[in-house]
Amino acid sequence: MSLLSWNSRGSGRPLMIEELKKKIKDVRPIFMFVMETKCSVNKGVSLIRRLGDFESFVVPSQGLSGGLWIFWERSVVVEVIMSESWFIHCKLSVKVNGVSECFLLSCVYGNSKSFIQRLQWHVLAMFKLTNDESWLLMGDFNEITCQEEMCGDRQFNYSKVRPFLDMIDDCELLDLGFVGIIYT
Repeated sequence: MSLLSWNSRGSGRPLMIEELKKKIKDVRPIFMFVMETKCSVNKGVSLIRRLGDFESFVVPSQGLSGGLWIFWERSVVVEVIMSESWFIHCKLSVKVNGVSECFLLSCVYGNSKSFIQRLQWHVLAMFKLTNDESWLLMGDFNEITCQEEMCGDRQFNYSKVRPFLDMIDDCELLDLGFVGIIYT
């Protein structure tokens, strides 16, 4: 089972749909999350149709920022539980080796401002407290967990990332890693 998360940096880029089509062909995901689409619901649905025969859910951008899409193969059952400008919580039901599996999935596009991140991490922690099912998070949290994830000359600020690390601990999350470019 393969899931794809991609920061598009705007669906209006001329090659964005072609890049995503190629990625879908190469990875063959059953579920995709695209963030920072910078487009309306109608444009999002229209562009997703160009990618293939998918079910979808779109959170529109707010002005020239944000925007989230999720779309999935028709063999997957997705129930959107809740959404905001920066996340979509949903429940997935999928067959793996002939066995039905259900789990919660949160698709996250975290804010880069620390004071907003603290609120976002609190929302995720509250979601975990009210749900005891298997839970997967994917997306771009716009935060790091250690010095090795840093790019450039800036110093690692432990006190800045502490709320993110606390949320990871409080929610009992494990980093499953990723495949692809680290800074996308």
